[in-house]
This record gives sequence, C-alpha cells and structure tokens, in this order.
Amino acid sequence: MSKYTIFGMILWLGGFVLVISQGMSIKTGTEEIWMTLNIVDIIGKHYFHWIDNMSWLLLRQIANYLVSLPLCVSLFVSGLFLVVIDGSNRA
Repeated sequence: MSKYTIFGMILWLGGFVLVISQGMSIKTGTEEIWMTLNIVDIIGKHYFHWIDNMSWLLLRQIANYLVSLPLCVSLFVSGLFLVVIDGSNRA
C-alpha cells in the first residue's frame, strides 16, 4: 500500500465515522445534522472570500460548489480520488 491509498482509506474512515455518528444522533434524538457541515463551516467564511474575487465565473462556481459540499461527501470523494490515483500509478 502506498501513502495515497493509506490516506484515501483514512479519509473514507472519517466519512464513515461522520455518517455513523449522524445516524446515532438521529436515533437518540439530539438532532445534530452533520450533512450540513462543510469545509466553510469548519474553517470559517472569512478564509474563503478569495473565491468571490475569482475572475472566471466557471472556476468561481466550481470552487463554491466544492467548498459547500457536505463534509462526509467531500471525504468519500477525495478518498476515492486518492485511491484511483494510486491505482493508475501502478498500471
């Protein structure tokens, strides 16, 4: 296993932990919704003002979409991306 695969699996594990904790919080009735948690909520909106200043509309829309994805989806997709990169390097 390379470091890409290991890091991708760690990201998948983080995504699974978020999904499981969300399921457990729904069952217990605490109503903490993790699906709305995204990178902007964790880091802070003031670090992402540079996205609004991008000159190309398409790049701005893509960047806004990527940072507003739910965190568990971001973790799953980035983990999959790293595993696919490692697989393509081996071929």
